[in-house]
Amino acid sequence: MATGCPAGKPSAVSSSWQTGPSHGGRQAQPGSCTGYAGEYPAAGRLIEGGTLTSWTVVYERTSTGWSAFVPALPGVGVAAATRDEAEQLISEAIQMHIEGLTADGLPIPEPDSVFVGRVELIRPA
Repeated sequence: MATGCPAGKPSAVSSSWQTGPSHGGRQAQPGSCTGYAGEYPAAGRLIEGGTLTSWTVVYERTSTGWSAFVPALPGVGVAAATRDEAEQLISEAIQMHIEGLTADGLPIPEPDSVFVGRVELIRPA
């Protein structure tokens, strides 16, 4: 996964519905970018053996390591000791979830169906 944002791209902020006790309502760490997922090519490219898709993943530092979730795939989330481990586990979780949806004959959500935005608030003094 790439780290750092292209020039002019701000960091992501989690929505209140995405934050829970383990997230503490904190902002996402610097290095994650915002924008329409559709701005980034890769969704639906054909490769040998299948179609390559690109999913928006939110990574957050926790008190015990890292968490990651996929907004377009409700219920797909992982916790890990390191960011590298979180990236590996979320990749496996996405694959497993898509395979389960396919096996059950359910539709697979579009990977670029999520908008990640930014909300700026003035902190009370």
